Amino acid sequence: MLGALALQVLLLGTFLLVAPIADLLGQVLPSAGGLMVAVCAFPVVIVADTVQKRATIRRRFRHLVRPRA
Repeated sequence: MLGALALQVLLLGTFLLVAPIADLLGQVLPSAGGLMVAVCAFPVVIVADTVQKRATIRRRFRHLVRPRA
């Protein structure tokens, strides 16, 4: 997983920072505001994913736990 993330970041940097490739793809560096939104969105996505996974696990295994009388 970390290898895939590292490769993705490397490709993103290449697409944005290597001028001939960026020009070919019509890419430019994001504005400061856009960069800030992207950086702030990252932890929000991780938290939302974690909450969704925990809810799914609880739903799947709810029937395995017997309520105590």
